[in-house]
Amino acid sequence: MSASARASRRDDKVLQKLRMVVTNARQALGLSLVLFCSLAVCCKHDRTDAAATNRQTAPQPAPAATAPSPKPTATPRGLPPHIRLAIVPGQGMGPIRLGANVGTLERLMQQPCEEKTDSVCRFITKGVEYELKDGVTQAIQLHRPGRQVTAPGQHSPETYGVLNAAIAPNVTLGMLPKWVEKALGRPKKVEAVADGGVNRTVARHFYDGLVLEYDINPKNGAEILAGIRIVKEASGAQGTSAAFRSK
Repeated sequence: MSASARASRRDDKVLQKLRMVVTNARQALGLSLVLFCSLAVCCKHDRTDAAATNRQTAPQPAPAATAPSPKPTATPRGLPPHIRLAIVPGQGMGPIRLGANVGTLERLMQQPCEEKTDSVCRFITKGVEYELKDGVTQAIQLHRPGRQVTAPGQHSPETYGVLNAAIAPNVTLGMLPKWVEKALGRPKKVEAVADGGVNRTVARHFYDGLVLEYDINPKNGAEILAGIRIVKEASGAQGTSAAFRSK
């Protein structure tokens, strides 16, 4: 065999080996790409599953506490404070008249008597009481706010509240005697009270159908209108009923 032929055979063998190396390299590269892609897909799925798991297992915020519904405000008992009752000497106060029975009193006062006996229907929180005889109103007594209840027995509360009432033109509890007399004139009779008791009552002034009581104001020592008693015309000058005298 000539030298050229042998050289050609060697070249063919070298080329064949190079082809095999290239083929093996391509196969290895393809396999590497397949493995890489598989790993990438698996990692992506793992991240997705982990995020979903975290979303499912993450603590959910507690629902906002529902504010409790406000309790309904209790309807105030009795006459609304903005309603002013006109005191009519010898007759009554507002729609309430001397001669009214207990049922009428409770209906017009818009509440039951807070204290009730055969002789009196008392509304301490409103500062008014009705003297009764045979179930019928004989006299109406109003008290200044803070005046102590002096009728026998236990009372709750122990001091009178407020009732919006006035003698025309505008005489109200708490006024000084000079302003009362300026509006109503001089009384027909003045009765000094020697022992005014806990309320420090010092005088009673008598008008037709009215008896006005004056106490010493505990805050400043001034004499003020502290009680108004509405009576029948004929009994106006007969004094104050024992049930309502300050003790």
